[in-house]
Amino acid sequence: MRFVKNVLLSFVFLASGCTALLWNGNEVVEHRYGYSTVIEDKVTAAFQYKNLSVTALQGTSSIKVAIPENGVAFLGKKNVYILTSGANDLLALDKISTQYPLVSGFEKKDALRLELKKPDNDDAVLSFSDELFVFVNKTITDHDVETLKQAGFQRKGEDYVKRISLAGVILPREKNNSLFNDMTLLDKPHKVEFYVDNDSTEFHPVNLVTNVVLTPFAAVADIVFFPN
Repeated sequence: MRFVKNVLLSFVFLASGCTALLWNGNEVVEHRYGYSTVIEDKVTAAFQYKNLSVTALQGTSSIKVAIPENGVAFLGKKNVYILTSGANDLLALDKISTQYPLVSGFEKKDALRLELKKPDNDDAVLSFSDELFVFVNKTITDHDVETLKQAGFQRKGEDYVKRISLAGVILPREKNNSLFNDMTLLDKPHKVEFYVDNDSTEFHPVNLVTNVVLTPFAAVADIVFFPN
């Protein structure tokens, strides 16, 4: 896969949008049960960056967002996903998905389904961290076995499965599409879903997304990209 090299991004997400943190006004704690999918997106491209740092501005203070200085980000139609771990595994899965249909999780969904981390009060952006089991969704022949083993898949019963650990942060892409005109397309688009576990008194998933992702009109915390 061909990457854009030595990308140095220097821009401000518009002052009127892309708010990263807004806790007041919407209750984020509520006792609920089960799981809720709170973000659905389709990832179509990726880029390699260098010398990049991310800071969330809130009033006169700033919050450093923990990302690798050099790394890989994936572009969805709604958001940008900067991987803090597991990027190479995702790129490898993108390649092999052109040869074999892949599903994830024990529900074997046609999507990468990841859990959002419960935010702390000082969190500036949504983040995720999860272990994902990826299955080959087809009958495997002897000819396929060596290819899958080289890609890190192992046989478990009747399935070939690979376990990957993914973590990263989610940044809104809205109103900044012009910044991503030259990105490298993935070999195929991939569905992604982010869910929260409601089986405890933690945070209200609908209000969380409203507070963190979907508040373009309240400029409480905007994301700034700039070279180190």
